[in-house]
Amino acid sequence: MLAFMYMYISGIDSCSIEENNTNSNIPMANIKINIKVNSKTFTATLLDNKSAKAFKEMLPLTMEMTELNGNEKYVDLPNSLPTNSYNPQTIKMAT
Repeated sequence: MLAFMYMYISGIDSCSIEENNTNSNIPMANIKINIKVNSKTFTATLLDNKSAKAFKEMLPLTMEMTELNGNEKYVDLPNSLPTNSYNPQTIKMAT
């Protein structure tokens, strides 16, 4: 979801995100959010993981983005999201 936003929002300065569901008993895998970029609204579905749950807790959220290299925008979230980082040691090329 954030990767999609990242690619699409290169031409705007702000975006707002809010939860699309009114029922709090919906499983995380079915939680929908609205992403409004300028006058367009997109619907995204959150995955069922700790990062998505933490992101959902930040909503509603309006972000003012910073220009980067003339073709990207970025924003620092108000809180860090949990990660499950790992080091693969090496990258193997497909043969």
